[in-house]
Amino acid sequence: PDHLVLDPTVHEVIVEKNETALFTAVNKWKKGKVLLRKADKDSGKQLAGAVYGIYDAKTDEEIMRMTTLSKGYAVSENLRFGTYYVKEIKAPDGYLLDETRYPITVEENDQKIEITGIDERVYGQISVVKRGKVLDYAGGKFVYEERSIPGMCVQIIAGQNIMDPSQDGVILYAEGDVVDTITTDKDGTAVSRLLPLGHYQVKEIEAPDGFVL
Repeated sequence: PDHLVLDPTVHEVIVEKNETALFTAVNKWKKGKVLLRKADKDSGKQLAGAVYGIYDAKTDEEIMRMTTLSKGYAVSENLRFGTYYVKEIKAPDGYLLDETRYPITVEENDQKIEITGIDERVYGQISVVKRGKVLDYAGGKFVYEERSIPGMCVQIIAGQNIMDPSQDGVILYAEGDVVDTITTDKDGTAVSRLLPLGHYQVKEIEAPDGFVL
């Protein structure tokens, strides 16, 4: 049968006079394994700590899990002949979950099915809003009104070492490094560029005209 391994052994059966000889044929299931490689989309470096599930394609039942090790690889246990899909359950720290379903079919014995999963890094931005009281003349008298203030310049500074999530021990920005410099617009708002996860400090380095730093 398609799902079983052919047994090429020639079995000897002895038939005695006036007796029935019983022979039982035993075949092993065809089995295969999934070889998973997990990589960073930006650097291509392989990633540890990704947890993947293997599911029955017909029932969606989870069959087993595997986790990528330090070199970014994981190998499943044996899977019987059949159709499955592989999906990420937990992304490595600092990465977005990959929602891709990778369909696989085990149809040959000792089959090795290779999959490469790609994860994108998580980034964020820092938004700064500057507001202040401005003296204005309205209704026949001078009044202070709170308004959005353009022209404030701030630095985004690494509050601690910002690490590369794909490479152990590699520092993207050292503590104290100026990562970005932004200035509030006419709406009093400034937004940083995309930043890797970590702790930052915001420091005003230039006040708007007429305001104290």
